[in-house]
Amino acid sequence: MARSDALRGPPVAQHGQAPSRADNPLVRAVARIPWKVRTKLLVAFVGIVALFVVVGALGLRALGQSNARVERLGTLQLRVATYQGIQTQAQQLRQLLGLRVGANNPNFNTYNGLSSPVRGGRSWTLVDQTIAAALSQLAPATNESRFGFVPPPDDEALLERIRLDYRRLARSMKAVIAFDRAGAPATRNQPILARAVSADSDLGAVVDELATTTRAETDALIAQNRSSYTASRNLFIAVAAASIVLALLLGLVLSWSVVGPIQRTDERLAEIASGDFSRHIDVTNRDELGALAANLNRMNDELRRLYEELGEWNRSLEARVADQVKELRASRTRLVMAADAERRRIERDLHDGAQQHLVGLAVHLRLARDLADSEPAKAMEMLDSLGDVVQDALEELRDLAHGIYPPLLQDRGLAEALAAAAGRATIRTRVDAEGIERYEPDVEATVYFCCLEALQNAAKYAGDSAIAAVRIREEAGGLLFEVSDDGAGFDAAQTRAGMGLTSMRDRVGALGGSLRVESASGAGTSITGLIPREH
Repeated sequence: MARSDALRGPPVAQHGQAPSRADNPLVRAVARIPWKVRTKLLVAFVGIVALFVVVGALGLRALGQSNARVERLGTLQLRVATYQGIQTQAQQLRQLLGLRVGANNPNFNTYNGLSSPVRGGRSWTLVDQTIAAALSQLAPATNESRFGFVPPPDDEALLERIRLDYRRLARSMKAVIAFDRAGAPATRNQPILARAVSADSDLGAVVDELATTTRAETDALIAQNRSSYTASRNLFIAVAAASIVLALLLGLVLSWSVVGPIQRTDERLAEIASGDFSRHIDVTNRDELGALAANLNRMNDELRRLYEELGEWNRSLEARVADQVKELRASRTRLVMAADAERRRIERDLHDGAQQHLVGLAVHLRLARDLADSEPAKAMEMLDSLGDVVQDALEELRDLAHGIYPPLLQDRGLAEALAAAAGRATIRTRVDAEGIERYEPDVEATVYFCCLEALQNAAKYAGDSAIAAVRIREEAGGLLFEVSDDGAGFDAAQTRAGMGLTSMRDRVGALGGSLRVESASGAGTSITGLIPREH
């Protein structure tokens, strides 16, 4: 039999836990949020997605701004190309006009630093045609409908000045050409050429201003684009890095708030499995993990209570088993003593009963033999009387055999054997044992002799007018027998069991059964025994 200490497990000292990441204030704050773990995970995932959405929005914003600057830069480049074309045509026109002025003044062969290939006379006609052709090309170059873009207000004002200067120059050159075709002297064209030179100078200055302003704006936009790209790149990298750090921090905090309680729960379960019920697990979570820890603590308390009860029950069981072992030893001793007493009884019954009849029969036979010769008649009379002696000896032997194991019990079973025993009883007895099947010989013998002992006790103590009843029936647990009477009865709590009841308990206990005695003064006595099917 195992000791009760083994059931309680090895003693384990109460101890604390080393600080862990789960003790971090931020982790504990997340753990104490009264949400389910699934909700916390969902919020964490939504937060991470929101961070990446912010990063994506910033990236799209930076890309949109860069795309807008690229589109603006393309427009500026188109403006620069257009204005540079106007500037080139204005410079060509200036060179041609310088040639025309030099052709009109033989003593002045340069204009604005350009050497004049034309000298004297009427040779300026070809120059006039070239200038007219250049003017015809400059006019469409200043037409906004051919630009492919809408000029800004500042450019529109300069373009309007260019168109005015162009018209002044065109009118002046038209007059010069007309005078040249009419053969007017060169001195007459001199004032008109002076006005043309003034208009051309104004035109060149405005065109240069327009081209220079546009190039400066383009350079500024390129510099701004470069600076904006660097700033956007740095901002994007910073926001992306911050988002990654926040996402990792959020994931770590949430995982620590979940993994920490799971680890402590696993450690506590291992301690409980080893038999340590000395402490509770401390989980501050207000979610499923907190409920799990609370249930684990309740289970720990219940197991501790059950183990304590099991230890008490085990100690009680040990005491009962020790008592049963002691009782079994005493029962075996009583059985041996009963067997010895039974042998002495049989010896006494043989000596006092059948043996005496047989000895008397031998004496009478010797006397009959001695009288056979001298007194035949008396010998015959003696032989006739020997029949009664032989019959008495047979009855004595039969009764003795009934006390050991009745042949009727062996041949016909409990019902008829008990009915025959009831017929020989000294008090009125009725037997109810119908439908009883045959059982093993030791079971039938135990029931039979227990009933005989109960009937003998009833005959001794119940009174002459008492009526006894023997009932045998089959129960689910085995074979039940009951012997009761309506006699004087006795106080079962105050009366010590005699040899008869002790013998009955020994017989029934040897087969794993139980015996119960119920009696009260003036209320009769009932003795009930149960022999299990598996004994």
